[in-house]
Amino acid sequence: MKANTDKFTQFCFVFLGITFSFLSCISSIKDDFRRRESSSPIIEDQIIIDDDVEFSYRFDLGYSQKNHIAKQIFKNETGGNRSKLIHWNSGEDFPSLGIGHFIWIPRSSNAGFGDSFKEVVQFYKKNDVELPNFLKGLAPNYDCPWQNSNDFWIQRYDPKVLELETFLATTFDVQTSYLFSKLKESLPKILNGLSNEEKIFIDRNIKSIISTQASWYPIIDYLNFKGSGHGQYVTTEKGGWGLRQVLLGMQPSISNTDPVGAFMDSAIKTLTKRVELRNYDRRWLDGWIKRIETYGTFNIDEASSRFSN
Repeated sequence: MKANTDKFTQFCFVFLGITFSFLSCISSIKDDFRRRESSSPIIEDQIIIDDDVEFSYRFDLGYSQKNHIAKQIFKNETGGNRSKLIHWNSGEDFPSLGIGHFIWIPRSSNAGFGDSFKEVVQFYKKNDVELPNFLKGLAPNYDCPWQNSNDFWIQRYDPKVLELETFLATTFDVQTSYLFSKLKESLPKILNGLSNEEKIFIDRNIKSIISTQASWYPIIDYLNFKGSGHGQYVTTEKGGWGLRQVLLGMQPSISNTDPVGAFMDSAIKTLTKRVELRNYDRRWLDGWIKRIETYGTFNIDEASSRFSN
């Protein structure tokens, strides 16, 4: 009887030790996040596009404002569910990670998309953010370790994957800066190949949108979930559905008085046109529209910089 009691006591000490180590690890990550609040990764605050016409945009947002955008995109992509920061959606050939559900393409996938999660990892490294052990073990190429959803779900709750989840949950600021860096990279491409009149039209629309309470959120969010559109046809009638097509499709009569409303109307029409051309996407349309409707109620100054996830 005494032997059994001793074994139970030893088990309790081991269990408490593991638990304490795990909580200490989480605390350390959170402390690191708090330390970075005053010095989170910064992208250049200005975009200057030199072309036949010069365009200039500023990302003059504070830490709290950027985090408010991050939390809303996180909610759009995951419903605010932390466990979906690492997820493999049914019917897809790849997992999605982070606040923007950045896709991580397995070698076995036939997906015709870019591998955005690899770009996010490189962005962490560029900004000297310490990676979790799971990602360190995949250096230097950071290839997706799961070849199908079965592989993924077998390992989803492995301690190393849970450490990655915690890392993603406590570095929203870095992921937001990555989204802004993608916008900076995409804007010249969006304008490339357009006439001066079209470029001026897009420039006016962007500046009118970011002057509202929604600020950069509609533009950042739409770019993240439907792309820039620079590689697609210029007009929605021919099938494009990216940010370029939405900005070109805004009605001037509405843009002058309600630029966000004009952007929303154009986005809904653009995606409805996509569904007409690609009927198998119809199942997503209601969710897309619900997401776009958040553009009209978003206020860049409403939320604090703290996360509750």
